[in-house]
Amino acid sequence: MIRKSTNVLLTRTLSHCLQYGIKKKNVGLAELVQLIINSTHLEHSCHFLEEFISNITNVPLDAVSATKLYGPSTFKDACHAAEAEIYTSINAKIDQFLQLADYDWLAPVPGGGACDVSDYLIDLLAFLRSTFSVFTNLPGSPIEHGTLPGKVAQTACMSACKHMSPFSSSLLLLPPPPLPSSSLLRGKVAQTACMSACKHMSTSLLQLLLDPDLRQISLGALHQINTDVQECESFARSGPVAGFQGDTLLLAFSDLRQLSALIISKERTSRTSAPGGISPPFLIFACHRCVVFHPVLTLNSW
Repeated sequence: MIRKSTNVLLTRTLSHCLQYGIKKKNVGLAELVQLIINSTHLEHSCHFLEEFISNITNVPLDAVSATKLYGPSTFKDACHAAEAEIYTSINAKIDQFLQLADYDWLAPVPGGGACDVSDYLIDLLAFLRSTFSVFTNLPGSPIEHGTLPGKVAQTACMSACKHMSPFSSSLLLLPPPPLPSSSLLRGKVAQTACMSACKHMSTSLLQLLLDPDLRQISLGALHQINTDVQECESFARSGPVAGFQGDTLLLAFSDLRQLSALIISKERTSRTSAPGGISPPFLIFACHRCVVFHPVLTLNSW
């Protein structure tokens, strides 16, 4: 009966409270990251609750009649939901910045051939750097988070057990379960969020370039896109989040880089090799799309 009642508390009351906290309007990124850390500590602290209920009911944990507690799955689901909310929120913010992109697709090549990075992209990358800094600037040092059993987890577990029985002092005799380092948790979420953001940026810029409604692109516009791609790659190389090996993060922009470089190189080759300097049409096969380019770089999807 105690296990069933505890499961009701975990799967209904507590689970609903966690989901509400995750989905509430204007929830901050720092709050979501802290919720992931706390939920993970609580998930690993469910060992206390299992042992305590087993002691007061005299039912061994491995007994057939023992009802399994849903605590670990409840907290694990909360972690997954919070992570998904983080990735969705960041990508939604990226979309807001991308809506400010105002490329002049018929722009001439600038004097000197150099282009300035687009203003919207400067603001977007500054937002991402600020966002990812949240993962490393939560209250408490990584050592404190990694070595202490977790104040929130301890308090919540002790409070729940005291509420169920006056004999909760037996909890003090139980060995503490191993707890994951919160710095590792932050690192994992930060890396996934950063890769997700870079892939989303790359895909969105690629969609702009391969928009079926886009009929003409000048070489000047392509140079602007190329400049912005280089800035994105510079952001990836700068290591906005620690833990990536080599150029792993740079791979998020590989399709965009290949298409941008291929178009510009083909255009230069066609201009220098064609009679009278007039560029003939040529084909580009990239990203599973076939694109036809004409002298003014007319785009048509086949």
